Amino acid sequence: MRASFVRLRRLRIDPTRLDRIAAALLAIAAELQVWLGGIATHHRLAAGLVAAALTVSVMVRRAYPLGAGVAAAALTSTQVGVWGDPQVIGASIAELCALYGLTVWTSQRRFLLGAVAVTAAALAAAAGPHTPHRDEAARPPRRARPSGSKARWSPLLKRRHPRFPGDA
Repeated sequence: MRASFVRLRRLRIDPTRLDRIAAALLAIAAELQVWLGGIATHHRLAAGLVAAALTVSVMVRRAYPLGAGVAAAALTSTQVGVWGDPQVIGASIAELCALYGLTVWTSQRRFLLGAVAVTAAALAAAAGPHTPHRDEAARPPRRARPSGSKARWSPLLKRRHPRFPGDA
């Protein structure tokens, strides 16, 4: 039994090396999706550069978890606010890995500082021209039509109930 643990220990990969391998695989997947997929058609260069920078944050997240997490959140927020969200899967996974590093490998004080910075970046991106609420505001409003069980229950929900037993 002891010999099997020794063999497993020899197979263990160094965590920083594993981060480099994961970053390389995420970078390849993200760039393939940007350049060969049907996403980010108008802003492929920006999406490709942001995806590459986000995957670099995976490589440095163990050494600099605060910087990697805040930089990844700021890059993603800038991209969404300025060019819209291209939905690059590799870049999204890289951002989550960097935010994981911020969450797990920082002290409480640094985590709070990073959380404030990430929130500020998200709020700043909300002022950008391509945020979802602005894109939906440009469309004409849709009329809600009751359908299905909602149509059956809406007259019952609108019925006024008397406040006191004698007010009926």
